[in-house]
Amino acid sequence: MMHFIVTDADGLIIEAGSVQEEVREVLQARHGSMMREVDQPVDPSAYYWKGELRALPERPGDWARFDTVSEQWIDQVDAVSVTTAKRKAVAEINRVVGWARQQFVSSQTGQDTVYEEKAKEGRRYILQVLEPLNLSDFPMLENEVGVTAPTAYELAQIWVNRNDMDRSSLALIEGVKFRHLDQLSSAQSTASVASVLATATDALAALVQQT
Repeated sequence: MMHFIVTDADGLIIEAGSVQEEVREVLQARHGSMMREVDQPVDPSAYYWKGELRALPERPGDWARFDTVSEQWIDQVDAVSVTTAKRKAVAEINRVVGWARQQFVSSQTGQDTVYEEKAKEGRRYILQVLEPLNLSDFPMLENEVGVTAPTAYELAQIWVNRNDMDRSSLALIEGVKFRHLDQLSSAQSTASVASVLATATDALAALVQQT
């Protein structure tokens, strides 16, 4: 005799039973990886699956739904509110991230490509062992030297330093974004969601002000 359970994606048991071994392949074909063999008959209302069978704590009422991530009973109505709050918070974090990025990239079409090319040319110039006799191999420097900076070397340094600072700032923005999105995923209340959102927006605003 084979004992089995079938779980949903969260690990809650939606079906359990005991069948003859000959039925194993039929069940596996029907339920795939959601079916698991267990050592003994299981009451679906008493256990859940999280890498192993675990006993459900006593349900506080019909209003409660068991959350296998936090391993707690939660209010089903509040769970809907939390899901909605998370969706709005993700959208708001992405909006603020977009605003923060705009402080380090140009809104003009193609301008970011120009900045990247300037940084590449600047690095190439700085790495020259001997100062070039002319700037024919450095067209961007040739056309801007004397305007933004008096010498080609100083201009190259400005371009390279600015590029490095922008890249560093963009990396920090990505870090803030993904850390807080990760925190949102585990938030269990609307208050927690609001707290994560506020922390994320404050961190992004502070990052922009520091540069």
